Amino acid sequence: MLVAASAAHGQALDQLCKKYDGQPLGLKAGKTVPITCDNIHAMAEWFPVPDLGRGFVSALRTLSAAKFATFYNDPKDSALRLICAPNLQGYLCTFPLGPAELIVGPDGVVRAISKTVSKDGPDFNAVMTKSAQELGVDTLSDGAVTLAMAIEADAMKAGAGNNVEVTKTDRAYIYLFHL
Repeated sequence: MLVAASAAHGQALDQLCKKYDGQPLGLKAGKTVPITCDNIHAMAEWFPVPDLGRGFVSALRTLSAAKFATFYNDPKDSALRLICAPNLQGYLCTFPLGPAELIVGPDGVVRAISKTVSKDGPDFNAVMTKSAQELGVDTLSDGAVTLAMAIEADAMKAGAGNNVEVTKTDRAYIYLFHL
């Protein structure tokens, strides 16, 4: 499965190279720098395949094994109480892979994990500034930001396979991990 996931991700990167090659990456000293396939592969290194998607699916498998309250209220392990807070659909949690919502069914079992990566997110500008520096430009173009989000989506799909649905909006990618 790892080979198939990596091959699918490689094909997705090839398609992105064809689509974005030559478009503006960003500005360096006031001059436009074009996107190259090397840039795209460098960006792909930021999103390890298949670990991103697989991490969420693995967490979901663990959390769907029993009622969430069993994990959340475990007196021997308060880790979930430190990173999760109840909300309308379940719990909003801050995992090592980023914030995500645990969607709890009527039976009390976690049925899905929803993760949103948004251009409006609190850490997004800092991440994009760091990304621009790593790519050798002062600022990233909107197209390069959209490209980075598409690469991350492909990485998520490569790791999670059929266990993720991806919805794209103008400003965000929404991942719904399910079993």
